[in-house]
Amino acid sequence: MRKNKIIALLVFLLLAVSGGTLGYYFIENWTLFESLYMTIITLTTTGFMEVRPLSIEGRAFTMILLVLGMGIVVFSISSIMTFVMGIDFKEHRRRKMQEKIDALKDHSIVCGFGRMGKIICSELSDAGHKFVVISKTFPEEENFKHLYITGDASHDEILIKAGIKNASNLITVIDNDHDSLYLTLAARSLNSKLHIMARANQESAESKLKLAGATRVFLPLIMSGHKVAESILNPAVEDILNISGVSERDGQFQLADVYLKSSSPLIGKTLKNCGFTKKEILIVGIRKIDKTFYFAPGGDYEFELGDCLIALGTKENYQYIMSSGIV
Repeated sequence: MRKNKIIALLVFLLLAVSGGTLGYYFIENWTLFESLYMTIITLTTTGFMEVRPLSIEGRAFTMILLVLGMGIVVFSISSIMTFVMGIDFKEHRRRKMQEKIDALKDHSIVCGFGRMGKIICSELSDAGHKFVVISKTFPEEENFKHLYITGDASHDEILIKAGIKNASNLITVIDNDHDSLYLTLAARSLNSKLHIMARANQESAESKLKLAGATRVFLPLIMSGHKVAESILNPAVEDILNISGVSERDGQFQLADVYLKSSSPLIGKTLKNCGFTKKEILIVGIRKIDKTFYFAPGGDYEFELGDCLIALGTKENYQYIMSSGIV
């Protein structure tokens, strides 16, 4: 509504300038530029000397222009300034961000932006994965570079704002098992096909979270303990293999999922002629749509739609096959 008012005021302002310019042009026989100049200094009460001496008709027109035009100019400028000063730039930014979130599909929702949440968001961002962060507070919110929603993730309206009905994954890293359980229930009720990964602090919470609808449950302390133990028991493996996925590691070999979609040129080909070995990618295993897993498949294995390839290679090799259209 305010926007329409500003447009109307600008139209009236343009009409006042145009009317003044045409008035001087016909009454005094001046050029259009001289007429425009005289109109501007009259409406703004600048007080510069006249372009040329005015006739009686010209002076009468000037008085009319001052009385009518000045009212339009003053009212228009004050209204425009009021509009500009009244803009809530923070709310405007949130509306623009909400429009971007509403357009997302098959994205992930990260609930919680603590230390673990920051790492997850950083990894997803580096991989070019679409995601939305939900947290009650954000550090330096004005400079936050990810799409986000400020609020309690356990509330349905917040999850809906984050696009949960169009999302494919939800990761809850809230440091409270009760809150994580409630959030998992709310998320599952809103999207029955959602892949939910929930954090648990106590082992006793794992079974409850799965009953609530979590697809996977991870316990950070236990995972860290296993990681440290593996580095002691198998130090050579730790030196060359990073099982945490494709990320910024010092040239380590890494495991990553590669899903075959309908557009994949691999469908119908066999493992021995797919070209992976030439690009230093090793297929460790293949998981079918029905969850059947083939470990170390033979060269005559024929790829099918929906296959998930467990690939071993460096980050550079992985990025190459994903960007070159090989898969």
